[in-house]
Amino acid sequence: RKEAPRKEAPRKEAPRKDPPKKEPPKKDPPKKASPKKEKTPSKKKSSQKEQGSPKTPLETPSLSQLDSDKKITPVESRSSSTSKKRKKTPTSKAAAAASAASANKAKKSKKSPGSSSSRKSITPSLTSHVKRKPGIPSTDDIVPVITDAQYENAQAIMTEFCKVPFLAEFSRPVSLLHPEMVTLYSKIIHHPMDLGHICRAIRRREYKNTREIQLDVWRVFSNCIKFHMHPNARDIAIPSFISIAVHLRDFFNSLWHEYMMPSDAPRRAPGKGISHVHSTFQKRAEARKERLLQVSSTVMTPKCLQKLAGALEFFISSGGKVDQLDRDAILGDPDNLKGDIATFIESLREVIKTTETNIENGQDYSVLELHRDLKKCYTEDVFEHEILKKMKISQRLDRILGKTLAPIHEVSCRGVNQSSIWGCMAAAIWARESKKKPYWPAIVLGILAPDDQKEDWHTSLTDRNEGRLPEKLRVDLKAAKRRAELGLKRQSSDLMSYFLVEFMGSHEFIWVKENDIIESFDPEEDVNVASAAGNITKRKRSTAFNTKQMTNAIEEGRWALEEFEIQLNNTCGDRSDDEDDFNDAGYTFDILCQSDDEADEMDGAGDEANESDIDERNELLASDGLLDFSIEGRKKAKARVLSLKKVRKERIVKEKERIVKEKERIVKE
Repeated sequence: RKEAPRKEAPRKEAPRKDPPKKEPPKKDPPKKASPKKEKTPSKKKSSQKEQGSPKTPLETPSLSQLDSDKKITPVESRSSSTSKKRKKTPTSKAAAAASAASANKAKKSKKSPGSSSSRKSITPSLTSHVKRKPGIPSTDDIVPVITDAQYENAQAIMTEFCKVPFLAEFSRPVSLLHPEMVTLYSKIIHHPMDLGHICRAIRRREYKNTREIQLDVWRVFSNCIKFHMHPNARDIAIPSFISIAVHLRDFFNSLWHEYMMPSDAPRRAPGKGISHVHSTFQKRAEARKERLLQVSSTVMTPKCLQKLAGALEFFISSGGKVDQLDRDAILGDPDNLKGDIATFIESLREVIKTTETNIENGQDYSVLELHRDLKKCYTEDVFEHEILKKMKISQRLDRILGKTLAPIHEVSCRGVNQSSIWGCMAAAIWARESKKKPYWPAIVLGILAPDDQKEDWHTSLTDRNEGRLPEKLRVDLKAAKRRAELGLKRQSSDLMSYFLVEFMGSHEFIWVKENDIIESFDPEEDVNVASAAGNITKRKRSTAFNTKQMTNAIEEGRWALEEFEIQLNNTCGDRSDDEDDFNDAGYTFDILCQSDDEADEMDGAGDEANESDIDERNELLASDGLLDFSIEGRKKAKARVLSLKKVRKERIVKEKERIVKEKERIVKE
């Protein structure tokens, strides 16, 4: 349309030049012929329009075509009329652009009212889904009162959570466990909390809502991280406690998502953004996928299979409920089953039978096989026309599976006490920095393998252990990791992997090549002496280290290997439930619920909430219980506090204005 006036401009000038050459004084025929030539471009335009949108008598135009025709025709008539008026003066590029802009404005102004309203109703649903951001929860949000079913699930969470064998330092107040640290601890931590207080409050039903339970558990681990990262506590800080606290917080969050949230997400209010409640349901779905990938090859123990069979039996008998948090019985009356629901329950009972036969015969049954069998129950030849029911069944079975897999995933993420960062090890090896250095006992914390040797758990293991590293050390190791990644790309024939290792004794971290490690670690055999046999220079190099440091490193490597083998033999974390040595200190939920007079006195001392307590609670809610104590994290936390204060002030001002208006209205009346 922009080029149309340019092409017509020379045609307009042509008839002006021709009359003086021919000099016919009063000849109307050439004047009549010129407008015929001028009309030809408009005819071409109309033919192009007809070619662009052909309409045969057999075809009926769609609604979109009718709307487009209504929109285009008035604009074209105006553009053709304007072109006829401007034929006398040649148009420049700027004028052509201006005419095109005016034509576009005319298009917008001449849209039919029905089509504009339809477009306005469609576009927000497509674009707003992308632009919406989940809301951030705060203490100002209204939370419903805790119910009996939620109290029962809270007790179930804490019984499962307290099976973790390293809760000694979190069981009682720090002032009772370590009286020598009271002065320093009270300066750094202003709101102390312990698991014993939480378990007793749950048993006594002292909590008003579920958010208070969640905040108290988060505060136990955030206090631990804050104390061991504080500069004033450098001399007595233990870096591995930070990793343990983060690990326990992650485990608690996974249990909370499965036990304290129903299977079905609440309905969204039309026209509003995604709330923090809906964002937690999305996080739960993403966490389930990652969890399934990481533990898919794990073989389930008989106790774990028994729990799963019991959960499936309750699901059938209750009409499709996982627990009392699920309101709707999606399967209906279990005594009167018909159609697809009857076939679905039959296939579900077959899964229960397979679990029982595997328990009796001692056959291996992996997590991936269980997930596949459960999925077949509601996808093969069932619920083809009932998509909504199929979705609800899948959500509830996913929740049953999530309750089962959360403790298994926790065991797979445990670290070893011999690691300075409580790293989750993959193997114990002999490693060296270079060919000139001797081999040293080490544990593998990360793997970078070629594409044909790469596995899913390699990246998850590496990311998990890199997250447990201190910030400074993580930044220093990034450059070495980049060099290792470049080395993998450069390799052509000899493909070698790279390993992130932690040397025992010195507790140094480094990325090493595959040819600088010996996989089988045997603490009884010194690899350096064996490799130096028959070579004088190697023999001298093998003895060029401190023997005392080497013996200590070998001893640490032996302990790490023993702890790692215990973890491998107890993949589900439930093999020692009935044994005497389970949880040596005895920090189970029932024991932590027992009355403690000294701890109860200290609990009543700090019940008053101040402004700093509210700010910390808001930060815990916004970060899912993981406070960022880095410099950037503190800046973000301060900015979040200031924004919340502004919102509160605005609310107070609005409330005052409302009260003043109400008083004025009453006076006038």
